[in-house]
Amino acid sequence: MPTLRPVAILALVIGLAAPAAARDKVVRVTLGPFRIEALRDREVCQAVRIPDVPGMEVTSYEVRSLSSRQGRVGSHHLVIYGYRGDRSATFALRKNPQDVVDDPGCNGFGPDDFFRERVQLAGSGGEFQRGKWLLTAGQTPLGLATLLPNPGDAPNDAILVINSHYFNNSSKPGRGLVRVLSGRVSLPGLGTFPTTRRSRSRLRSRFR
Repeated sequence: MPTLRPVAILALVIGLAAPAAARDKVVRVTLGPFRIEALRDREVCQAVRIPDVPGMEVTSYEVRSLSSRQGRVGSHHLVIYGYRGDRSATFALRKNPQDVVDDPGCNGFGPDDFFRERVQLAGSGGEFQRGKWLLTAGQTPLGLATLLPNPGDAPNDAILVINSHYFNNSSKPGRGLVRVLSGRVSLPGLGTFPTTRRSRSRLRSRFR
């Protein structure tokens, strides 16, 4: 039997559901792999710059957290923040997906105003279970949307800060995997459109 690699991986997908004549826009961000030792927790942060997304709106998301070894390895929580301050240049942006910073709650991460100028975009505690996945789904009510914030010093871009906390209560190194899927977003000039069945299928195929 192959041995599980001792890593944690997070993938964030933001999809743009556009009219049939336009192509879907998908932004994918991967956090990790990073090692989780046996009988340990590990909580990490990472800042990612997403270019050319002024005024993007997010109206729904789904988070899937992999649970293994009868629930002894899994995700304690996941939070994704956007930054709306004017000091984005001071973030230590990742050099690669494995470039993570150990910082519980990201309390000492980024510029001094991060705690005040952050906006929570998605979060997961694994409220429901479907097979090997713990799921959290969120949607804004009545057709409203969450605006993906753009920093004041980089108004065309977005800074995502990903806070991932994994636990491993087993006696061997384990593997964590978290996947986040947005269901409906828009960009200025295109408006907001509900995802079609084909669009949803195209996005979900990336998680299989």
